Amino acid sequence: MDLPRMSKTSAPCSLIPYHHVEDGAAYPAVLLLSGDADTRCNPMHARKMAARLQAASGSGYPILLDYKRAWDTCRSSLSRPRLRL
Repeated sequence: MDLPRMSKTSAPCSLIPYHHVEDGAAYPAVLLLSGDADTRCNPMHARKMAARLQAASGSGYPILLDYKRAWDTCRSSLSRPRLRL
């Protein structure tokens, strides 16, 4: 994928998924994971994206946010049993 060239004064808005959400689009089911322990990305971004997708989606599929205070993006502190098929 070729990334757009930007000058030092232009904002990289084209790289931000939030800015590409379209009203009425048929989005698939989405599960966003976030937590307060994330030091690389403000947890508010996941909340904001979940709210935007819920408002915009026209598919009827669920848009969910699983948020735990102790989680980070990698969920290194996450200990959940794995689903065995």
